[in-house]
Amino acid sequence: MFIPTDKQPMEETEDALSPSSRGFLVMTSGCKIPDLDPMDPAVRKFVEFYANGTRNTTGEEDSDKVPPNCAGKVGPALVESNTTSLYIVTSALEYYNASALEDVNCCYRPFHRVMADPNHYDYSADNNIEYHKLCYPFQEEGSASVGEHEFVRVECRLSSDDTTSPLIYKDFHAFAPVSVAMKRAIESRGNAEMPPLDHRWSILVFGMDAVSRLNFHRQMPRTKKVLEELGAIEFLGYNKVGDNTFPNIVPLMSGMTEDELKKACWPNPQKKLDDCSWLWRQFESKGYLTGLGEDCAWMSTFNYVKVGFLRQPVHFYVRPLVRTSEDEAGHTKRMNAKVCVGPRLSASNIFNYIYKVMNSVSDAAQSFFGLFWVNSLTHDFLNSAGYADEPQVQLLRKIASTGALNRTLLLFLSDHGIRWGSIRETYQGRLEERLPFGFAVIPPSFKERYPSAVANLVRNARKRLTTAFDLHETLKDLLDPEASISSESLARRSKELLKRYGTRGISLFLPIPEGRTCKDAGITPNWCSCHSGEKKIDTEEPMAIAAAGALVDKVNAFLEPYPQCTRRELVAIKSAIISSPPESLLPHPKKKTLQDVSVVVEAAPGGALFEATVRVVPKEDESGLVSLELAVAGTISRINRYGNQSACVDEFHMKLYCFCGS
Repeated sequence: MFIPTDKQPMEETEDALSPSSRGFLVMTSGCKIPDLDPMDPAVRKFVEFYANGTRNTTGEEDSDKVPPNCAGKVGPALVESNTTSLYIVTSALEYYNASALEDVNCCYRPFHRVMADPNHYDYSADNNIEYHKLCYPFQEEGSASVGEHEFVRVECRLSSDDTTSPLIYKDFHAFAPVSVAMKRAIESRGNAEMPPLDHRWSILVFGMDAVSRLNFHRQMPRTKKVLEELGAIEFLGYNKVGDNTFPNIVPLMSGMTEDELKKACWPNPQKKLDDCSWLWRQFESKGYLTGLGEDCAWMSTFNYVKVGFLRQPVHFYVRPLVRTSEDEAGHTKRMNAKVCVGPRLSASNIFNYIYKVMNSVSDAAQSFFGLFWVNSLTHDFLNSAGYADEPQVQLLRKIASTGALNRTLLLFLSDHGIRWGSIRETYQGRLEERLPFGFAVIPPSFKERYPSAVANLVRNARKRLTTAFDLHETLKDLLDPEASISSESLARRSKELLKRYGTRGISLFLPIPEGRTCKDAGITPNWCSCHSGEKKIDTEEPMAIAAAGALVDKVNAFLEPYPQCTRRELVAIKSAIISSPPESLLPHPKKKTLQDVSVVVEAAPGGALFEATVRVVPKEDESGLVSLELAVAGTISRINRYGNQSACVDEFHMKLYCFCGS
């Protein structure tokens, strides 16, 4: 069992989260996505690292610039929970004017979801709960086992048998009893048969709203490090397919666009979402236990301006806890979200629940499919993502400690980048909005059994344009991996894929075609992040000449430490091709922005042919004067033989550029 720790060194692998050596995240004949610096000067002025700052005590507690101090506003947690029980935190007693356990009287009051009338329901259908009449007292030692109860409200008073005396503390906790989930599964399937666990893996889809790949790299370095320790595979060309969360989650969980979903099963927002074939229902039919949860009930993916679900959609459904605790104990509202519930982050509702579910299903040796999403910290603010960094690290380590990741494929991703704010007025900000982060952690046992499928996934993640449609097909393959991704099945399906060029959703276990375009992938022009408009330009145009000069200058910069090599000089420009971002990425359509010029040049001495892409970035000074900044994006290729021309150097890469002489 692998448990990442702070003391373990970062493993240097091909998955290392460093900029592409080629200057592009994706560089294929169908799509070119530039690899930009997370701290590029164009966006640096919008970036702050509030999570690493010191606490501001000037009254800005509800500002995004200040780390949320949930306990500081309402008091420390008097009661915490583990996977089965509640217990009093003795170190917090003094704050509540108690010196010993006998000075406080705590009880827990269970509550549960109540289904609305199927014939008469409205937007409140997914919000109905019912409290138990009894409040069960804690034991003398200050703890209480909750049995099969899933959701409880803790009520504490100063020592008294009078339940009408004022509360000194109120809190909410969720639990994940497998026995309750199993009963629901049996009821929905109509029998108690559970398929064998052999060759089946659990799936945990864990997401965070509005975090681009580059903002993840800026704001979540600790999470990044743990993912590297876990051997995570990063998706470099993961492109959103819709504007906000719902139209990006719908393809992930149904394989359809939002419009297709409306035609198939959800005619309007006043209708329940129960009738759609969500992915968790397909896994349930295969004997999986299922889970679903988000940390902001009022604006959650399936409930914002929607009815949501009439019947409980999954076996572990945390919405009753999230909604009730948000209503009764939510505070520290920052724009659209209450980032605190009682003494904890709202996100902790989900982090704690994920851990409890994963621990429970792992102990019970049950297969599990779950989708969990966090909105509160990142929905509205670019720089608040950092506040989730350390809590996510703790979650990942706790899940790893259960051993669950030995049998679980973890998909950690976002839906899109930040959709508003000053950064969106820049080209890079617009590009970031279209490119959310995404990672996959694959268990060693899965890699050993399906090496070809994993090899395809790694290649697609690093070198291809991908979308939520592809992730949907990938997850579907896990319904029956033996039939879908064994070596024989992959060979057959790969051949079939060649006959269906332009297929929208392609499993990442299959080889995605090199020439894939946004249109092929189901990405509308408005959301496409690929550079387009490639056209040849005359080799005598100023842009071509400038790009060729930048290329040769770069070669000579490489050669400076090698005095035995002769400086190169430009002889001729053989070809020049310019490509530009799509119009939708331009913050000011009439103003030029980043362009890439691919040039092939001949350099003397020796008739060397070099090929490279030169990135051209307009820079405007305070007076409005625009100048062009040129830099080689990535590597420079030598595309003709060099024989013994570089025999005087031993360094492999320098042999490509050196001509020995004085």
